[in-house]
Amino acid sequence: MTIREDVLAARPVTTVVAGTAVTACAVIAGAAAAVPGWVRTVPGEWDYLWEYFWVLWLLLPGLAAAGIAVAARPRWKRPAAVVATVLAAQVCGHGLVAVRDWFNTAGASAGMRQTDLAWVVGLAAVVAICGAVAGCVTAALLWREPTAGWRALRPPRPGYLMAALVVALGLPTALATYTMEFQPVTMFGQSGLMYGLPWGAGVAASAWLGRRGRTAALTTVAISALLVAVEYGVRTLTVSW
Repeated sequence: MTIREDVLAARPVTTVVAGTAVTACAVIAGAAAAVPGWVRTVPGEWDYLWEYFWVLWLLLPGLAAAGIAVAARPRWKRPAAVVATVLAAQVCGHGLVAVRDWFNTAGASAGMRQTDLAWVVGLAAVVAICGAVAGCVTAALLWREPTAGWRALRPPRPGYLMAALVVALGLPTALATYTMEFQPVTMFGQSGLMYGLPWGAGVAASAWLGRRGRTAALTTVAISALLVAVEYGVRTLTVSW
């Protein structure tokens, strides 16, 4: 795809505002996710509970750092925006899954009051919204006007689109098939929102991105996948012990 040199994706002021907005979204999402729920685990005993996978606490600082890089380092703007887009999609997915998990927890715990449920569900929705907003902002920064209109949108590297389809659909299907912790449909939806779709989007974007942006997208996906693999490995060992 040929890029029009006379069309800027974002002026410096726009870039600073966008980076600041992304960082603010990460901070707000972190504050919302840090608030625990108050549930009765057994009769007469109450305890705090968080419905988030621990990898979220690594994604949020990464998203904030990417936002700062977008705002403060113009030369890193595009790679940082790519990283932020992939991380923001994962944050959004974690928030959406947490909304469902809180309803499940309330159903399994007779001690969770409806007012408490509404509070934590609302905070989980804030996490999802912040991730969505940050992703939209950084995706807008990455847009470049093609010289040949819609015909120029054909990806220069279509192989990444096939790989993205495998990641977006294959990974959730594999986890739903081989993980016995949840129902297959539940696991497919959960892993699709948190992993499959965000990682697939990052791989798919590599079909259009330049070298630096492509490297940033694939590296972010690879590191995220490694962190999730470690999380699942730790959880498996904990259950087996």
